[in-house]
Amino acid sequence: MKKIYSIIIVVVLMSTSVFADTGLTLDNAINNAISESETLSDLNDAIDNLKDNYNGAKAQSINMEKTVREVNDYTILDALDRGGVELTEDQEDDLDHYKSTYGPVPPRFPRETWLQMNLLGIFLPYELENMYESMKVNYEKAELGIEYQTSFLYYNLSNLEEMIKVQNEYLDILEKQANNAESKFKLGLISEIELFRAKSNFTNQKLSIENLEYTCSNLEMQLNLLMGKDLLTNYSYSANIVIPSDEINEYAVYLDESVINSKSLELANSKNELLEEKYDFYSKSGDDRNEDVLNVKISAIDAKYELIKTRNDLDSSVYTQYSKIVDQFESLENAKSNYELAISNYKNILVSKNTGLVDEVTASSVEFQKNMARIQLLNEYRIYNLEISYFNNLLENGLF
Repeated sequence: MKKIYSIIIVVVLMSTSVFADTGLTLDNAINNAISESETLSDLNDAIDNLKDNYNGAKAQSINMEKTVREVNDYTILDALDRGGVELTEDQEDDLDHYKSTYGPVPPRFPRETWLQMNLLGIFLPYELENMYESMKVNYEKAELGIEYQTSFLYYNLSNLEEMIKVQNEYLDILEKQANNAESKFKLGLISEIELFRAKSNFTNQKLSIENLEYTCSNLEMQLNLLMGKDLLTNYSYSANIVIPSDEINEYAVYLDESVINSKSLELANSKNELLEEKYDFYSKSGDDRNEDVLNVKISAIDAKYELIKTRNDLDSSVYTQYSKIVDQFESLENAKSNYELAISNYKNILVSKNTGLVDEVTASSVEFQKNMARIQLLNEYRIYNLEISYFNNLLENGLF
C-alpha cells in the first residue's frame, strides 16, 4: 500500500513569525492540550479500573475455570453413560480415568451456581479484556484527535497573525495615500470622488483588520480552552512548509488497508465471537426462556449489530478523512494558481509603474494581493500536511 508521504522543505514562501521571540511552540501547545484534557483523564481512569478488574478476574478464574470445566465435562459424560448413550472410545477412557483417580463423578452444581461459576471462570475475564482493549483504542483516538484539533487551531492562528501583519502594513500605505489625497484635494489636483475613494479604502482596510482580529481572538480562546490557560501568552509558530512527495491512492486502497489494521473492528469481531460462544454454551444448559439465557442472547445479538455498525463507521470515517485530503489538495492547487497569478501581476505592475503607466495606489494594491496570496498558500500547505499526517496516523495505528 502506498502511503501518503510528505517532506519538510524550506522554500521562498517561508514567513517570519510575528511572535518569533516567544515560547509557545506547536509541540508545547499539543502537550498542554493533552495534559489538560478531561476526556483523556477520564478515559485513563476508566482504563486503570478495567485493568484492575481484568487482572482480578483473570486470577480468580484460573482455578475456577479448571473446576467448572472438569465438572461440566465428566458430569455430562457420566449422564450420557447412565442414559444409555454410546460414548466414543476416548470419552469412555476419560470417564474411566476420572472415576479411577477421583472416585464417583460429582453431581452437577445447582444450576444457578453452575451458571455463575461459568460466567466468572470462563467468560468474564475475556469480556473484561475486550472492554479494556477497546478503552485503550478510544484513548488513542481521543489523543490523536486532540493533537489534530490543536494543530489546526495553531496553524490557523499562525495564518491570521501573518495576515494581520501584512494587512497593517498595507493600512499604513493606505493611510499615507488618504493623507496625500486630502492634500491634493485642497490644492484642487483631484476630485472629491477620488478623495472619497482614498478615504474609503483606508476605512475598509481598518474594518477588515478588525474582523481578522476578532476571528483571531476567538481562535485564541479555543486554543486556551484546550490548553487550560486563561490568557494566551508566549505565542509563536513554525513557518516550515511541508510539501507532499507522493501521489494520493484511490479510496479503495486505503479502505482495504484500514479494514486490515483496524483495532476497533478486530475487537468488535472478538466480542461478537465471544458472546456467540457464551450464548451457545448457556442455551445448551437449560431452558431458552430462562432469564439468564435470554440476557445472554440479547447481548449476543447486540454484539452482532455492534460489529456491523463498527464496520459501517469505519467505512464512513475513512471516506470522510480521505475526502478532506482530496478537498484540501484542491484548495492547495487553487492557492498555488492564485499565487502564481499574483506574482505575474506584480511583476507586470512593476514594469508599468517604472514606466509611469500606473500610479502608486494601484501598484501597492497589487503588491498587497501578492503578499496575501503567499500567506494563503503557506497555510494551505500546512493544513494539507496536517490532514495527511492525521490520516496516516489513523491508518498505521489501526484507529479507523
